[in-house]
Amino acid sequence: EDPRLQVRYLRQMAVITPYARFGLRVSTLSERSTLALEYARRSDEMPPSPSTIKHHPSSVNLELLTSLLREGKEKQLVKFLSKELSCVSMPLAKRLAPS
Repeated sequence: EDPRLQVRYLRQMAVITPYARFGLRVSTLSERSTLALEYARRSDEMPPSPSTIKHHPSSVNLELLTSLLREGKEKQLVKFLSKELSCVSMPLAKRLAPS
């Protein structure tokens, strides 16, 4: 397999993860040719943990909607829509599900 693919992947990983150190060593079967790469860490600080985000309405399918309704605490549809889905404000939820 072409080692350039692994080199490109490793380079991309080094760019997006500055807090990690990466190394790669590729040798031919006869050991005459060796490629050795190392990408040092550029940061000693880990990024903050990702926060949980709400689901966008366009990404919600029936199975996910059913699960969210079961797990959710909101009993009113308008409150559920505005609290569980991103980009759905209370006025928009009231327009989508009028009382």
